[in-house]
Amino acid sequence: MAQPAIKDLILRSPAGSSEVITFSWPLQFGSGADKHDNGLDIIETIKYVCNDIPGIKSAFEETIFHEIDTACFKTMTNLVDKFNKAVDSIVNLEKGTSLP
Repeated sequence: MAQPAIKDLILRSPAGSSEVITFSWPLQFGSGADKHDNGLDIIETIKYVCNDIPGIKSAFEETIFHEIDTACFKTMTNLVDKFNKAVDSIVNLEKGTSLP
């Protein structure tokens, strides 16, 4: 029987370094009192960065974080992609270049 492919969601660093935070799919693991949802960790990380960096916050003005379905791979992928694109834009602006 074939092993299912592991899907990763990767958040880039707004500091411009090569450091990333990698979350493996599925984001939810454990059960009962030991259940944990890394999707909530992703959302909290994005909210934290938005509070520190206004340029990234502006990309999420229309986002209603508490309505995000952390169990939906497509939704979480879109959220992470949006964050990474905003991070790339800010990093490139700080370097003196911008994305087309």
